[in-house]
Amino acid sequence: FAYFKFPFDEAWRKRLKDAENEARRSGRGLWRREPYPVVGAADAGRRLGEIVAVRFRCLRSFKRGGFRVLEADGAAFDAVIPLDVIKAFPGSLDFDGRTLEATGLIELYKERPQVQIGVPVQLKRID
Repeated sequence: FAYFKFPFDEAWRKRLKDAENEARRSGRGLWRREPYPVVGAADAGRRLGEIVAVRFRCLRSFKRGGFRVLEADGAAFDAVIPLDVIKAFPGSLDFDGRTLEATGLIELYKERPQVQIGVPVQLKRID
């Protein structure tokens, strides 16, 4: 609305800016302060569009296109890591059989909920 046409609609721009400032002040939406709620992989599909930490056991990891996919054991959920990002990961990349926590925005890809990992701190090894 406010930013999609020129000249900008100043009334909408002000309303959006006020809403952004309030969300920042109260720590809501994109400005939520950690910790994010932790959910199981089986519940990830019910949290589409939310930023959460998804705890799951990695059944297997494999390359698909330009990504490393970490597939959850027993649930429809994946954590996906662009190959150029995975190069920045410290330590072992042995994810298979490990319990992991992937934090980020839950999205659907081919009817499966997923979190895309953009920086190493979004993926934590629990065991």
